Amino acid sequence: MSNLAKKVLGNLNPPTITMRKIVVTSLSILILAGCHHKIVPTLPPPPKSIDIQEIDFEYMHGKARLVFRDNTKEREVKAHIRIRKDSVIWMKLTVVGVQGGMALVNKDSITIVSNLDKEYYVFDYAELSKRFNFEVNYKIIQAALLGNPIQAKKADDEVGEDSFFNKINQKKRICDDSKFN
Repeated sequence: MSNLAKKVLGNLNPPTITMRKIVVTSLSILILAGCHHKIVPTLPPPPKSIDIQEIDFEYMHGKARLVFRDNTKEREVKAHIRIRKDSVIWMKLTVVGVQGGMALVNKDSITIVSNLDKEYYVFDYAELSKRFNFEVNYKIIQAALLGNPIQAKKADDEVGEDSFFNKINQKKRICDDSKFN
């Protein structure tokens, strides 16, 4: 053993120091692990009311990714959306970089042209409302695309919490608000 090692270690055997360190370290870990307190985070209660800010615009351009499913096929589609507020919604749909179709949503009807299937569809809102068993109109479609509330907020709406999100529970109403006519 060198002189420097003798000065640092003294008369103790190196294996004894190593064993001593292992025993002290193990005991320290056991003692500290036994004193560990679990901290459970608490979330604040949901707010009493939620202030909703609607998107206000004249023209809007946006992109979206959609999945169309029917009985026979499923397609992932990219949509380029243009909206003129309270007037018309245009959508150009592309599948794998190829234009797959277009959709035009007017105040009175919805027209869908499928370039891939070489078909077109025209729906009026009364037919769609009957098919889906709830009211469908231009204002509702526009609000859903923009993320605006579909029904106006009322005093009897309840504010709740759903995992990490606050939500408004609205009673089922017919959308007869003047905003949606």
